[in-house]
Amino acid sequence: MRVRMNTNPRVEGWSNEFNTSSLNEIIVYYDDGDASSEYFQDVNVLLSNGVWTGLKEALGLHLVIPNNYNTHFREPVNEVERDRGWYD
Repeated sequence: MRVRMNTNPRVEGWSNEFNTSSLNEIIVYYDDGDASSEYFQDVNVLLSNGVWTGLKEALGLHLVIPNNYNTHFREPVNEVERDRGWYD
């Protein structure tokens, strides 16, 4: 998913994986080739409807859901996944 930092929206990158060595963090791969671990509350995600939303909020509303191993995340592909709150 396309992500950007809350504090500086010009800093963008890609992410779809949780940092499994830490709580409430994802691994972000920046456009400049760098990568780092960032807290949920510090990152916005670009949803398929074109709206930037805070990752923490998107996870809470099931706009973004984790896989059943809690290692990766993405938007749900249907209402069943969204209602369930995770994907296979």
